[in-house]
Amino acid sequence: MFIPVVLKVFFTAILLMLVLPSFSRKRRIWMLVLQVVLLLAVFIAFELQYASSYRFSHLRHVGHLSSVFWINLIIYLVIVSVSFAVFFTKEWIAHEQQRRELVEYKLSSELNLLKSQINPHFLFNTLNNLFSLAQKHENNELASGIHKLSGLMRYLLYDSSADKVSVADEIVYIEDYIGLNKLRYDAWEVNVVFRVLGDPAKCYIAPMMLIPFVENAFKHGVKAEEHSTIAVVIACLPGTLHFSCTNPVFNNKMKEPHGGIGLDNVRRRLELLYPGRHKLDIVQDGSTYYVSLELYLV
Repeated sequence: MFIPVVLKVFFTAILLMLVLPSFSRKRRIWMLVLQVVLLLAVFIAFELQYASSYRFSHLRHVGHLSSVFWINLIIYLVIVSVSFAVFFTKEWIAHEQQRRELVEYKLSSELNLLKSQINPHFLFNTLNNLFSLAQKHENNELASGIHKLSGLMRYLLYDSSADKVSVADEIVYIEDYIGLNKLRYDAWEVNVVFRVLGDPAKCYIAPMMLIPFVENAFKHGVKAEEHSTIAVVIACLPGTLHFSCTNPVFNNKMKEPHGGIGLDNVRRRLELLYPGRHKLDIVQDGSTYYVSLELYLV
């Protein structure tokens, strides 16, 4: 009875390697139930077909097909139960390990943040005074830049300490950052195409997850007396966030993002905050640099 054993091994492999990892990423119970039911139907059908053909060709007692059905159904349900127990136990252990690492990471980040918060009220009061002074002298460009810088600093010091923020808030931060950087160049030197799809106010992610890629785009994709275009797209779909950033490259090799956290730290944060629920692709094709990030939100 070699074939029935192979079928059950194959069934177990599909559960542990395809079905359950897919559920772990997307957390859709109805899809998990549907996939398990379909697998059971297909494999039990194979078992019944094999039992029928074996009985016919060998003229031996294999038992009534109904008994074959119930016996195999029980066996497959046991396999499903054991597979679920093994998989979710391993997932729980991994989750606990990631939770501990995340607690340590957050503690370290909070300590570093406290070290950097040297009298923030003095900083904001100074920026407000400079803003008023710029308005008094009707220097609108300078006033706008100071206002954007004040918003960036306030977001960094206060809002970014939250576990999750709305993508709408992240977009305001990114737009202010883009506006400040564009002040450094003539209007024709840098063009930023920024598209937002969906409803970012209803989409929540960990703070400061997207900005390092925009920072890197300005660092390596903009050059004085050269025209460049940076394209940023943020799409908030049900249960998923899509982010992409495309920019030219004026030096030979893109380096990691800077300005707070590097590319390695971005990857580490993704592993801790979105384990098995993200996809990051970074490609440099000639003189074009492309970043694509998908976050599967729960």
